[in-house]
Amino acid sequence: MENIQKAIVTLLHYNTIIRDTLEYTIKKKEYNLDFFNFKKKGILVEIEQNTPLRIFLDKAGENGEKLTTRIKDFYETLYGDDSTILRIAPDGLRVDHAQHLTIYEQTLILHEEIRRITNVHVDFAKKNNQFDKRLEDLIKADERFYRGLVYMTMINDLEVLYFEYNKARNEAKGELTPQSNFIQNDISKVTNLLNFTRQNSVATDLEYMELVDKVFAVIENISGKRDLPIGKNYVDVFKEAKEAIAAFVKETEFKWRDLYNPVIKELLQESKISAEKPAAKA
Repeated sequence: MENIQKAIVTLLHYNTIIRDTLEYTIKKKEYNLDFFNFKKKGILVEIEQNTPLRIFLDKAGENGEKLTTRIKDFYETLYGDDSTILRIAPDGLRVDHAQHLTIYEQTLILHEEIRRITNVHVDFAKKNNQFDKRLEDLIKADERFYRGLVYMTMINDLEVLYFEYNKARNEAKGELTPQSNFIQNDISKVTNLLNFTRQNSVATDLEYMELVDKVFAVIENISGKRDLPIGKNYVDVFKEAKEAIAAFVKETEFKWRDLYNPVIKELLQESKISAEKPAAKA
C-alpha cells in the first residue's frame, strides 16, 4: 500500500470513529464499553502522534490550529472524563439522551472537516496516479452509509420534537409558550443540521436522492410548506420515511463493511510488519 493510500485509509478510519459517535443518539439498553474506550483513545491518538492528520494540521497553519482545537473540544465534550453526555458508571456507559443536539453538532461538523482533508489526499493521489480503485469504491460506500446514518438518527429526534411541540401548543390552547418556543428552536437546529448534511453530500445516485427527497418532504409537511399525501397523517409520513431510511442504512452498511474490512486489515498488517522490522535487526 503506497504512503498516500495509507494516509487516506488512516483518515477514513479516523472519520469512522467520529461517525460512530452517532451511536449514542440511539436509545439502547446498554452500550459496549470496550467500543467506547476504543473510540475515546482513537480520537486523541491521531493528533498526538505523527499521523497523516497531525502532519496535515501542522502544515495548515491557523486553520490547522483551529481544527486541532475542534478535535480537542469534541473529545472533551463527548469522551472526556468530565463529559455530562457520556459517562462511565458502575453499571456501564450512561448516555444523557437530552443532549442529542450537542452530539449531532459536534459530530457532523467535525466529520465534514475530516472528509475535506481526506479529499485533499485523494486529489493528490489521483494526480500522481497512486489512487487505488478499491479506495474509490470504499469512499463512495462510506459516503452513502454515513449520510443514511445521519438521516436515520436525526429523523427520530425530529419526530419526537414535532409531537412534543404539538402537545405543548395543544395544552396551551394553541398559544405560543416558552416551552413551545424552546422546542421550536430545537426543531430549527435539527432541520438546519439536516440541510447541512444534504448540502455537503457528494452522493448523486437515484436511490440516495429519493431517500433525501423523502426526508425533506417530511420537513416540508411539518413546516406547512407541503400538503400531506391524501389519506395520510403525520405519523404515517414519519413512519414511511423511517422505514425507507432503515432499509437504506442496512444495505449501505453491509456494502461499506465489505469494502472497509479488507483495506483496514491490510493497513494493520503492514503497520505490524514495519513495527517488527527494527526488532528483527537488533
